[in-house]
Amino acid sequence: MRRGLIALAATITLTGCATHHGSQVSRSDFDQIIVGKTTKSEVINLLGEPNGSGTGSYQDGGTEWYSYVGASASASPANYLPYIGSLFGGIDTEGTSAHIYFDPEGVVTNTAYSNQKQAFNTGLLNSRSSN
Repeated sequence: MRRGLIALAATITLTGCATHHGSQVSRSDFDQIIVGKTTKSEVINLLGEPNGSGTGSYQDGGTEWYSYVGASASASPANYLPYIGSLFGGIDTEGTSAHIYFDPEGVVTNTAYSNQKQAFNTGLLNSRSSN
């Protein structure tokens, strides 16, 4: 029982320092958008309100676009260990970008999605960044 409580306390402590900005969209939600079929209102029902939008003429034929861009960062668990954190600590980041383009009738004409994860190793013995 005591070990279980210690493990729970450690888990809560190690996951407590995270930050999120913008609108991160999962790939599984994004893949539900069907070019030539999904409408603007269906996109909003699926992904929520966009954090960016605009109008204009694009090569793909779209006259309006929505964007969902988000990022998160969390401290590496090693940061919380005395002495170890200063040697092997770091920050894990993830960013997503989803763009949806619509025709004048409000039907999706094109989409673009990207997701990038990166670990920044800030400890004295691992001061390099990796993808």
